[in-house]
Amino acid sequence: MSRRRGLSSFAWTLFDQALVSVGSFAVNIALARLLPRSEYGTFAAVLVLLLLLQIVNVTVVSYPATLRLAAGDKGDRAPLVAGTLLFTAATNLILSMSIALSLAVFGESRLIPGVVFWFAAWQFQEALRRLLFAEFRYSAAIPGDAISYLGQAAGVGLLVAAGKLSLPAVFMVLGATSLLGAAVQMLQVGIPRAMPRHLLVRASEDWKLGFWSLIGSAVAALRVQVLFWLVGITSGRADLAALQAVVNVVNVVNPIVTGVCNIVPQTAARAARDGTASAWKATRAYVVFGLAPTAAYAVVAAAAPDSLMRIVYGAGSPYLADGMAVRIMAIGLVLNYGAEMVCAFLHGLGAPRLAWLMNLVSLVVVTCAFAALQPSFGWYAAVIAWPLGQAVRVMMCPSVLKRAGMHVDGQCKLPLAPAEARPVQVTPSSRLR
Repeated sequence: MSRRRGLSSFAWTLFDQALVSVGSFAVNIALARLLPRSEYGTFAAVLVLLLLLQIVNVTVVSYPATLRLAAGDKGDRAPLVAGTLLFTAATNLILSMSIALSLAVFGESRLIPGVVFWFAAWQFQEALRRLLFAEFRYSAAIPGDAISYLGQAAGVGLLVAAGKLSLPAVFMVLGATSLLGAAVQMLQVGIPRAMPRHLLVRASEDWKLGFWSLIGSAVAALRVQVLFWLVGITSGRADLAALQAVVNVVNVVNPIVTGVCNIVPQTAARAARDGTASAWKATRAYVVFGLAPTAAYAVVAAAAPDSLMRIVYGAGSPYLADGMAVRIMAIGLVLNYGAEMVCAFLHGLGAPRLAWLMNLVSLVVVTCAFAALQPSFGWYAAVIAWPLGQAVRVMMCPSVLKRAGMHVDGQCKLPLAPAEARPVQVTPSSRLR
């Protein structure tokens, strides 16, 4: 029965992530087809910025709450939920000011209201869905995510039909659907009736718990996002749009990668009470299950990139000339999957510092590779650098797993000596109301 429940949770998280990715993919493809390349490049730059800033909420707000709930901290659930939402509101205020400043500096003040609105609504919805995930309520997240992400695609379609497609209007639509999704998920999580006390103590604990996750996730995001920034600086927004168009096609398997990553940390955190070997045993079935379709798509993308680009963007698209870039990046898909699974597992053990180390080395390799290749290959340097970064992370996996207390065969050999490698144990003294 435990295995059945686990498979059911896995199926629901994959289905939910598929909805999220289909909606995001549809919006990206519609904008790539209908906007001028420079405008689509602007959208890609804004998206990269928001994804980078989102890491703050995911790591220092949602990640500590996830570990506490997954570890069984049920008695103080209502204050924990309330604190999570209050912290999200506080970080949103600070991050929104940085977004407005960034857009103003780059001469895109027209986008400030829509982008800030979308970011704030999106972050509240993301915090709520992660609370549902922390309690393994993956199916419950589906209605809100469907409204938010499929609603985005429908909203953009309505803008196109009305002849009012523009970036400011697109961002307002994205914000409106995110807000509707957040309202639904707030009802599912439950409006907390007990407000938290000792917020500063809770904030301090969350910061200590989430600090290495923040650093690691920021570095992990920069492994890819630094390539977008470098292309934008060295080649301009039109080539940035081309890179985003290629990444859209490569990221078709994102529902699988992200879906598995959504279930591995909670599963590992719960099973780690009985040791690291038990945590690996509990999670490896999910990891193996997602590997086959990821590898299959990588083979298809490498074998027929031109056909994929034609299917996605149409026969007359300017992006059809970039099929070779899809082929090159497809090489890194399986490598990226394996490295992401190890990083998710390390986060479940409460060892984000080791994941940070993997991603930091990869970031250095990616940046140096781009710098060396860009004079000869232009924006294709980013396409070549990405698989190299994935290969380096995979080569580091055996050593970081051993450092975390296990060998890759799943046998626990080493004690969990480093403090950051121990699963979070919520004791009565650390529970905050």
